[in-house]
Amino acid sequence: MHCAIEGEAVAPPAAAADGTAWLVATGASGDWAGCDGLLALRQTGQWLFAPPRDGMQVLDRGRRQMLHRVAGTWRAPARPPAPVGGAVIDVEARAAIAALVAALQQWAVFPA
Repeated sequence: MHCAIEGEAVAPPAAAADGTAWLVATGASGDWAGCDGLLALRQTGQWLFAPPRDGMQVLDRGRRQMLHRVAGTWRAPARPPAPVGGAVIDVEARAAIAALVAALQQWAVFPA
């Protein structure tokens, strides 16, 4: 199961609702002090912390994109390059590919 985070922050928000989560940034303070790099989850008025694992995915609502945990770091999927070259250039096919990539960006599969 993968979660959605509101974003990355160094300090907990003043009015965090139960069921929300954040990625704790480096240099965390307040209730998050010493929890750099962990996922902070708000439950029953308390903060729960979970270590991220390789292979984990989160939806970053603030960035409107998916993040993947690979080799100890969070990575956004790369947007594929536009097609170039070829002996015959098919304008309609390239337009369809561009529309597909734009749709995947809207759905937060690729960064904008």
